[in-house]
Amino acid sequence: AIGWRLRKRGGPAEPLVASLKSQDPDLAFYAAEGLALAGRGDGVSVLLTSVDLMPDLNLRKRAVKALGQLADLRALDILLRFVNEDAHALQDEAAEALGHMGKPSEQTPGQSDKIFNILAKLAAGTGTAAQRALVGLRWFGTREAWQIVRGRARDDNWTVRQTVARQLEFDADPH
Repeated sequence: AIGWRLRKRGGPAEPLVASLKSQDPDLAFYAAEGLALAGRGDGVSVLLTSVDLMPDLNLRKRAVKALGQLADLRALDILLRFVNEDAHALQDEAAEALGHMGKPSEQTPGQSDKIFNILAKLAAGTGTAAQRALVGLRWFGTREAWQIVRGRARDDNWTVRQTVARQLEFDADPH
């Protein structure tokens, strides 16, 4: 609730920052997630640790999502590791999270190209990781990324078409 208030109403971040030091790993995780979703990197180390050590897979997925929203370069290596490992439990979330890291203002140019190439290759598939890579490509906002997304609009797989249709809402190109 405090994280939501910070994100949506401009509430205070101090309770979350103080909770990062808690001995309870769940409390520290929730505080780090709330800060990350509000665009604050105070808890990135907690999130990076949570991705590997939290026993609950759903919390690990939430940590990856928060790292993606934060688009912090410190998470790049771990996200690349998850994306490049086929059938990894966090591959789907990592594919989408990498899309956030492709924003040119957040990256060095070489990293942005590397991430784009990885997501473009992954988006060519038909599984859930491919669909999440298409979502990740949306965050690039480049003409090339949107060409890949639009190119999958006539795919044989209906779930891929549905994913593309949802992403086209965010495409600024009127065509």
